[in-house]
Amino acid sequence: MAEHCSPPRLYMELFAVVCIETSHYVAFVKCGVGHEAPWCFFDSMADRKGEKNGYNIPEMVACPHVSKWLSDEQICRQLHESSPHDRHLPEHARRLLCDAYICL
Repeated sequence: MAEHCSPPRLYMELFAVVCIETSHYVAFVKCGVGHEAPWCFFDSMADRKGEKNGYNIPEMVACPHVSKWLSDEQICRQLHESSPHDRHLPEHARRLLCDAYICL
């Protein structure tokens, strides 16, 4: 490729973030297309029924603030300036900032 040619710019859209903390995977998933699409939080082990022979009870909840956390520059700065392990951060913001493992 000639020096004066530059490769075309690709734009990708984030649609999911898989997070892990101590072998416990959870996911933030976009429920639509575009920057304003709502997000949900999925936890396959949110609750448990029974002990040894029990089973996990998954949970999916709306997480409406994710798109704002990711797109609003001022909010992003505030979240990053506070310690990621800060107990004052909303639980989902802490999981997203501290435990992000794979971004899709």
